[in-house]
Amino acid sequence: MILNERNTRHEQVLQIGKQMMVAARTAPKAKGVDIIEVALITDEDIHRLEKAIDEADALLPPLKAFVIPGGSRGSAVCQVCRTVCRRAERRILAMAEEHEVTENVSAFVNRLSDYLFVLARKMNILAETDEIYWDKSCI
Repeated sequence: MILNERNTRHEQVLQIGKQMMVAARTAPKAKGVDIIEVALITDEDIHRLEKAIDEADALLPPLKAFVIPGGSRGSAVCQVCRTVCRRAERRILAMAEEHEVTENVSAFVNRLSDYLFVLARKMNILAETDEIYWDKSCI
């Protein structure tokens, strides 16, 4: 693994963490409908995440089948984070039915899930661990 690549991935994850805190600060207050307008997830934030997805995905082999979570420890952690991210996305969409939610928050969380999927695949490759594909013979 190239040290520079590791630092870049670390910086990306830290930036994503900061953006998630921004998303949390723009959520409606507990038991109220006032929006806390401190900072917003911008189109640029979403494009930056999409660029990271595209860059990582370009280095990965094409998908052969549905990938089952697992493989290396790092990949498994990314898949757990992705599961939590999908759950958060569902909660945000449910909240949007009753409160104003910035569209970019939903978009960012959706793209974050995709980023975590690509990162999980990349972690398996870096750990020299094969991906686990769904075996259709079980149906």
